[in-house]
Amino acid sequence: MGALLRFEKETGKDISEVFVEGKPVGLTDICTLMWCCIVSASKHDGKDFNLSLMEFADSVTPEVALSWNSEVMGDQIADQGEGADGSGAAGGEKKSQ
Repeated sequence: MGALLRFEKETGKDISEVFVEGKPVGLTDICTLMWCCIVSASKHDGKDFNLSLMEFADSVTPEVALSWNSEVMGDQIADQGEGADGSGAAGGEKKSQ
């Protein structure tokens, strides 16, 4: 529960608004949720985790974030092909439709 509360505090969004079946999820939200889960698990286990969200984000690749998301969320959101900024394309460019 701590990770979900922390996610809402960091993003201003409830997790149920972000991770909706059939709705693409940006990499920034995936990365933020990963960080929230690690911070909460570390606190629960009495371990230090001293990376800020930005420091953590700097150490995570989009491939790692998508792989983690696929493992956690299953096929619901896997392989969205989002850009690192959540725009839907690499380098922040918008996908043409």
